[in-house]
Amino acid sequence: MDAQGWVHLEGARKPAPIFSSFIAGELFDFGQILLSLALVIVGLFISTAMTVTVVGVNLDSGRIRYGRKSIAFAEITVASLQVAELGQRSLSLKFGNGERFNLVMPLRDGERIVAIAEARKLLAQVLAASSIQIPTDKYDPKGKFARFNFPTNVTREQAIQLVLAPPAPGEPLPISVTEDDTPLRALAGRSARRVILRHLNRVARHPS
Repeated sequence: MDAQGWVHLEGARKPAPIFSSFIAGELFDFGQILLSLALVIVGLFISTAMTVTVVGVNLDSGRIRYGRKSIAFAEITVASLQVAELGQRSLSLKFGNGERFNLVMPLRDGERIVAIAEARKLLAQVLAASSIQIPTDKYDPKGKFARFNFPTNVTREQAIQLVLAPPAPGEPLPISVTEDDTPLRALAGRSARRVILRHLNRVARHPS
């Protein structure tokens, strides 16, 4: 802790756009395996070279920051679980205000918990004071189809539980990451109408 009360949130970083998109499953829908692998390598390089930043938490003022940007804990409104299946399942939690302030905390890499216990407890305190909830779409203001529109998003309680006890391989996740749901993950954020129509079209073309 420094003189102003800021504590380093070890492990948290700014997300890299290309790598984040790959983790979210947005590239698998095209079946471009070689391109995906190339983008993983590029994404890893970008993650290392461009997203190294010190994330600080101030429990007294209730703010979190990286670089010169900072927001109040209550301004954190969204969180999503990012899942990568590259030989073994790895988990990361992306959280922020959904606009220009977003961070990623790696949680687990296979059998190994990546984030240290102190950092996970600190992040849990931040999330407990947040305003995280499942987003709603303008075509679905009551959130009836929220799980179709935002399949990787989690609630505040789910985010806290993921941080404190990252699920081990084989343990259930609060989101659906089966192969059948990959097209839905790729459509995250679109209107409920488009999601449902495209998914029904896929089922019609490839009946089980």
